[in-house]
This record gives sequence, structure tokens and C-alpha cells, in this order.
Amino acid sequence: MQITLTLISLCLLNALKEAFFLILAPFLPDQMKDKGIPNYYYAPIFTAYTVCFFITSLIIGKYQASIGRSKVLRLGCICQVVAAGCFIAINYIDQATAFVIIGFIGRSIEGVGAGFIQTAAYGELMIQFQDDQNKIVSIMEFAGGIVFFVYAAFQGVLIKFVDVDPLKESRVRHNSSFTSWVQPNLRKDEQLQYQRFTFAQSESDLQNNDLLGKMRLDSTHSQDKPVYEEIGYLTVMRNKRALFALFSIFICLNLFSFPDTILADNLESTFKLDTSMVSIIYAAQCFGFLVTSPFAHKVIDKYECVSVMILAMVIQCITISMIGPSKLLGFPQDLWISVTGLVIGGMTFPFTIIPAYQEMVDAVNETGRKYEPQKLNDTLVALFNCSFTLGLFVGPFASSYIALGTSFTTCTDAEALICFGFMTLYFLIVFVPMKIKNAKNAPKKGTAEIDAISRNSGSINVEKEELL
Repeated sequence: MQITLTLISLCLLNALKEAFFLILAPFLPDQMKDKGIPNYYYAPIFTAYTVCFFITSLIIGKYQASIGRSKVLRLGCICQVVAAGCFIAINYIDQATAFVIIGFIGRSIEGVGAGFIQTAAYGELMIQFQDDQNKIVSIMEFAGGIVFFVYAAFQGVLIKFVDVDPLKESRVRHNSSFTSWVQPNLRKDEQLQYQRFTFAQSESDLQNNDLLGKMRLDSTHSQDKPVYEEIGYLTVMRNKRALFALFSIFICLNLFSFPDTILADNLESTFKLDTSMVSIIYAAQCFGFLVTSPFAHKVIDKYECVSVMILAMVIQCITISMIGPSKLLGFPQDLWISVTGLVIGGMTFPFTIIPAYQEMVDAVNETGRKYEPQKLNDTLVALFNCSFTLGLFVGPFASSYIALGTSFTTCTDAEALICFGFMTLYFLIVFVPMKIKNAKNAPKKGTAEIDAISRNSGSINVEKEELL
């Protein structure tokens, strides 16, 4: 796979978007406490991002081909800058109601921008690198993960260094958002239709590519065009394998993000850690993610996606229990157990997220129906992003209220049980029937040998007849 300017630009843009997603995570609760705002307002503010991300992904996934991916990317960047302005403004607001309203609006606009950016970036790269889609998902997730890790590890140090209130750091972060205006040269519609990917380096090259694209269009008017079936969200979701792949993405991101709203308070109250140590422990999960995400596609190439995902879920059930640490399993309340659970859990998440997309592709292709490649990719990317964001929404939102009503360890036990239940259903409903079907379709050894002998004897008889 060739590394191109488009790939680098879109990875950078997606990474900046991921960093901004967690900009409020460990510090906003402290700021709300200082202003006398109840804790139960934090979850709606934090998860407004994912609700808007979810809705935007559904809409843009359907219409981005007609709008144009370059325009969608620009709109995403504009939304991120506007959101940064909202986060800067709440630093100077002491009135509780105004703080909550502006924070909610800023998070919502940020979610819309993230939906624009991620849907357009993934859709573009999946079309350009159709033979390396697993690698593309791996690279994009790695780019986001490395920014998660660096930002989570050092944001506490940065805040102390500049000696400002926590959210004033957002203006430092978003001075760099203007670099996301780097415009990758995306393919034209003509290039898209004929799978010719040319990367324009100048205005003259771009014009030449347009002319070549029109010439290709004219030259094929007389040829028969392939007939494609219509594909929509329901078409994919009616497929059992694709539906479980979508749910696996949701479960994975739910497990990945549920500590966002509750881990900091637990570390401070249970283990008496300061802000810097909390940031480092937050980064432990991202560190584990970075260790395995660049290599996950190699494992997927050798083994079945479903087998890899189920094994990853088994490990995740254990690691989520360790984060508590689980009272249900009788783990001692030691910090090293929680950190180990975060690291190992982070290492398993790429083996759920990355093969899930390939599993969706395989499930749709297994039906034998022919779909227009661009629409198929846009549909799958939109559903992938929707499951992604739904997990990011449900995880922090539900965990915050479960932890408030019970405790942090009870919340982690509940998450582990949910993961175990889904993994069991996945194994019984998808994995076992798939194995039975493959065993029935696979020719037996004796039958294969007889077929080979009969084919050889048949060819010998034909040769004899020709000689006669």
C-alpha cells in the first residue's frame, strides 16, 4: 500500500478530531464543582457530542457523495473551530445555567463536526484503498489512538505549565486546528466511477485529471453499464452477521469510553491521586491500544474475523472486571490491578474495532448481490460510525448514573456482564452456525480425491478420442 498525501492529511485531521473529543474529560467535573453545578449535568454535556456525531453520520453517509467530500471536510473543520470558541467562552462564565447551556451547545457542534470529518475521511480512504481496507482502519485508529495517548498523558502537565484554568487550555489546543484546513486532493466523480486514482499536485494537474475523467465518461457511454441493486441501512442491518458486527463495535466503544465520566473521581477518592497521575492513568488504556493497533490487520488476514472478535471479548470481560477492581470476582482494591486492566483492555480493542468493518464487508458480499462500490462503502462507513458513536454515547452516559446510584466497582461489574452476555450470543448465533455451514460446504477428503481422479481420467479419455 502506497502512503499518499491524502492518507497522511486525513489521518492527521482525524487524529486532531479525536484529541479534541477528550479535551474536557478529566477536568470539567472539577470546574463544575467550583461553580456549584450538580454532577448529573456532566453526562448530558459530555455525551451531546456523540448524539450529534451519530445523527450526522447517518445523514452524511447517505448524501456525502452528492455534496462532495471536500466540502464535508471543510464544514467539519468550521464546526470544530466554533466549538472551540464555546469552550473558551465558558471559562469566563460564572452563571451556572449559562455555563451548562453553552457547554452543551459547544459539545453538540463539536459532534456535528466530528461526524462530518470521520465519515468523509473514512469513506474517501475506503474507496481509494479498496484492497487494503483493514490496513486503513488500523492506520486511522492508530493515528487517533496516539493523539489520545499523548494528550491524556500530558494535558495535566500542560495545564500546570501555562498556569490557567483547565478549559483555557482549549484555546492552546485549537490554535493548531487551523492546520486541519490542509486540503487533501480528493478524487473527482469521474475518477471514482472508473477507479482511477490520480493525486493532483497542481492546478494544471487537476484540470488535466478533470479532462481525462470526462474523456473516460464519453468513451464509455456506448458500453453497457453494470446493473447494481439498491443498498441502504436496512439492507445491511437485515444481515445477521453484519448486524452483530455493528453491535460488537457498539459494545467495544462502550467498554472503551465508560470510564470517561467516572474514572477520575474514583482515582481521586479511592487512591488519593492528583490530576497529573489521573492523566497518566487515563493514558494507560490508549497506550495499550497503540501497542496492538498497527498490527491488528495482520492477525485478521490469517484468522477469521469472528474468531478474533470473540476471543478479544473474552479478554475484555476479564480486563473490565480488573478496572473496578471487581468485588464480584473478589479482586483486592489495588491500583496496579486497575492499571493492568486498562492497559490489557486497550490492547484488545483493536481486535474488535478493526475486524468488525471487514466482517460487515464479508457479510454483505456473501449474499452474492452486486452493489455500486461507492454507495456500498458510504453505507458501511456510515453504519460503522453510528455504532462507534452510539457506544461512545451510551458508555459515559450510563456509567455516570450507575456509578452515582451504586459505585464504580458495581458499574465495572455490570459492563463486564454485558460484554459476556453479548459474547455468548455472538458465539451461539453467528459463530457456531457459520462453522456448521462451512463444514457442510467443505468437500470431504475422499470425495475431493475421487473428483480429482475422475477429472484426470476424463481428460485422458478425451485425449484418446482426439487421437483416434
